[in-house]
Amino acid sequence: MEDQFHRNIDYLRISVTEQCNLRCRYCRPEPVDAADLDCLTCDEMLKLCRIFLQLGIRKFKITGGEPLIRRGIMDFLKELKALPKTGQVTVTTNGVLLESFAAQMAQTGIDGINVSVDSLDQKKYEQITGKDCLFDVLQGICAAEEAGIPIKINKVILPEDTMEDLLPFFQIMKERRIPVRLIEQMPLGSCRYTEPKLTGEKILKEIRDKGWSVKKVDAQIGNGPAVYYQMEGYQGYLGLIEALHHNFCGECNRIRLLSDGSLKSCLYYPPVLSLKDLIRTGAADTEMAQKIREAVFCKPRSHHFLEKPSDEKMYRIGG
Repeated sequence: MEDQFHRNIDYLRISVTEQCNLRCRYCRPEPVDAADLDCLTCDEMLKLCRIFLQLGIRKFKITGGEPLIRRGIMDFLKELKALPKTGQVTVTTNGVLLESFAAQMAQTGIDGINVSVDSLDQKKYEQITGKDCLFDVLQGICAAEEAGIPIKINKVILPEDTMEDLLPFFQIMKERRIPVRLIEQMPLGSCRYTEPKLTGEKILKEIRDKGWSVKKVDAQIGNGPAVYYQMEGYQGYLGLIEALHHNFCGECNRIRLLSDGSLKSCLYYPPVLSLKDLIRTGAADTEMAQKIREAVFCKPRSHHFLEKPSDEKMYRIGG
């Protein structure tokens, strides 16, 4: 599919649940009803995935909330990966349940797992997420590695973060072939933007000031917008994702399906189409495909985070 700005849309992020077993302050700072509001069934999601595949989607990211708490998620992953024309299927998780699911996830054939880890300090991790479970997350990463699943670590740069908070992540990159992606926090929902102490530019300067050699990687790594860097003597890459200050909307190739069946063509804007309504009123596949095409064609040129925060909520979208 192409949108009105001739961007090729081939990547679908699917939020399979709004529920989560953590309460990260930048994502879900306020109490949220624990029950999903009439979310799509796994069969409905698979039906929609078949339509998306016919329209040219080839890459899928499964998110939440926390996707590993969704009932039937392993069967869903396996069936999605087995659909004709499916390319890559990856999962983003907070890692709390990863150790118990890693072997099953490997058997589904998925292509990779992104694990959100916002601090490697136990006390700070609990302050950010509301739960003391960093050990479980790190065990889950080890289990996924042992199962042969490629791993990436995601860390949101928080306003108070300093280089001291990042150094343990650098140690992981040095010792293991795990990329660490540092993500600029976006003003979504009740989470308003505060200028961080660290930006991508400052992080790179601090690295070089310490005498470490770091070079931009020209080759494409993964499906996302991260700009990757290789540090001399390090096994894992450093990735920077700066949606605000280094806007990559011009190359955006993604759309989002929420757990309630809403289709979002842009992270910043509200949903543009209810596929749940169409699928449950018996709409033909051809009709749904045409509605999706029309929605994707009207995908906005860019977000406007720096001018105005978005009212969209991160826990509904999955990033």
